[in-house]
Amino acid sequence: MTLPLASLRDLEELLRHVLAGVEAARRSIEERRSTRAAVELDGTVARLGICREVVHDLLETAGHAVERSPARGRAALAAVLAEWKDDAARACAASGVALRGAPAAHGHFELDAAKLRRLLRHLVSAAVLRGSGELELRCTVAAEGPSRALLAFEAERRPAPRAAAEPQAAELAAARLAQVLGGRFEKAPLRDGSALVLRAVVPARVLAAVEAASAPASLAGARVLVVEDDEDARHALALLLEDWELDVVAAATFDEALAAAGQGAPFRLALLDVDLNGRSGLDLRERLLARQPALPVIFLSGSDARRGLATGPRVRYLVKPVDVPALEAAVRELLEAALAVGADATP
Repeated sequence: MTLPLASLRDLEELLRHVLAGVEAARRSIEERRSTRAAVELDGTVARLGICREVVHDLLETAGHAVERSPARGRAALAAVLAEWKDDAARACAASGVALRGAPAAHGHFELDAAKLRRLLRHLVSAAVLRGSGELELRCTVAAEGPSRALLAFEAERRPAPRAAAEPQAAELAAARLAQVLGGRFEKAPLRDGSALVLRAVVPARVLAAVEAASAPASLAGARVLVVEDDEDARHALALLLEDWELDVVAAATFDEALAAAGQGAPFRLALLDVDLNGRSGLDLRERLLARQPALPVIFLSGSDARRGLATGPRVRYLVKPVDVPALEAAVRELLEAALAVGADATP
């Protein structure tokens, strides 16, 4: 087994802190400063706990992210979230903190359930300490390609707990586990200082059902909006998409597109011309997202100049004349992601 260099460096740094803490505690005891010695020993114990977490991760899977190890096992996210809420309820009851929210997310995902459960426990532990208040748990899912999703877990504490001089052991463990899962850990106060949000974002592989689907998802009948002010280009694009068995609604103007979005079933994808006779396809996307927050969009433009303004996991930017294979790949990728996670998923 090849151990990841970053993990070994983390372990080396933690052990250095542990040895320094033991030495400082020994000096404090010799000088009979027992209170200071207790604090230093507490910090040493916490760091030893983090070392144990790192060693555990190294021995298990060499710290590889979930998407690199698809055979690790499958878990319905609902089961992990139910356990997260139960853990939080016990921690809140013991700490005098009121628990709010019932985190729920739809869909099945291949993920490292054991590490994710540990990560969520650390997230709660970091939030409930130091003072009473309320804790709210949330989980959101965002598509990131045809077979991947980003899972965001948030623990929002009101009022914000009193800050510690150093990061808590639970925060360090949460950051480490999020990194091992291929994601990140964030800790940020709200602008008005009324709450502290602890957030862990990790990737997972999307499963079409409880068992992984071997065949690609069927896209036939998916409702697609095409907005193009050039009549010939609009008709050609619509015919191409219909040939791929998609249900196409075509619009020539900004206002026609908004009117179409207010009628019938939700769209699964929108193809938008960037320049619409003086109106902006970028602005149109914002208006459409107000109705369907997770609507995937493919921008079509005569130049590459505004590519930087069209960003996001559910956005693609193609330059005219559009290469048909590239268009088909973008359409399939975004539609499969939307069908797997759900087009109404929180962005």
